[in-house]
Amino acid sequence: MFDLIKNCLPLRGGENEKKDNMGLFSKCKNTAEPDNTGEGRNEIGNKEMKELLGNTALSVLHEQGNTGGDTKVEFGYLFSFDGHGIESLFKLTNDKGIFYFAAQKDQLILLDFDEGTYNAYRQSFFSN
Repeated sequence: MFDLIKNCLPLRGGENEKKDNMGLFSKCKNTAEPDNTGEGRNEIGNKEMKELLGNTALSVLHEQGNTGGDTKVEFGYLFSFDGHGIESLFKLTNDKGIFYFAAQKDQLILLDFDEGTYNAYRQSFFSN
């Protein structure tokens, strides 16, 4: 999978972030029930978390000169795990193209994916 990674950077949650496993998302409220099973919480409805991920992805693209026009962010999945952090796969579409991202623990990763690979990873996440 490492050959699919273009860029990796830490996510930032603001000046007042807590220093815990989810510290980088401490200002985002978990909207799901607590995870006592190890299976994670589905955070797809967590607007704050999605905005943080989307805005961080936009800043990456801005630094590369890949922003412009209308922008759409679509999440394949977004989960949080106690003691681990975030697992997310999403794509950002604008006039410059489609850009695929993953969030793992406290890292945002710009992926070298196409639509078929994105869909395969998304489906694989739910089948495990």
